[in-house]
Amino acid sequence: MTLITTHGPLDLCFEPAGFVDGYDALVEDAVTMVVAAVDVPVASLTDVVSSKRAAGSLKDIVSLPALEARLRNQ
Repeated sequence: MTLITTHGPLDLCFEPAGFVDGYDALVEDAVTMVVAAVDVPVASLTDVVSSKRAAGSLKDIVSLPALEARLRNQ
């Protein structure tokens, strides 16, 4: 599901592709972001890239080069 926000699109994923244990597999490497004074766990960029590769949709494939570049520059 994609939400359109004033800061750009926000993709929500209810079942992460490529992770047989679902979100339980993402918890260990998750990062915490503060959104409106609320701590929100977010999948690590490495896990997002892996999931997008596994999903393989055109939208995911198109986003990979930018995400991988950001990952290299971390």
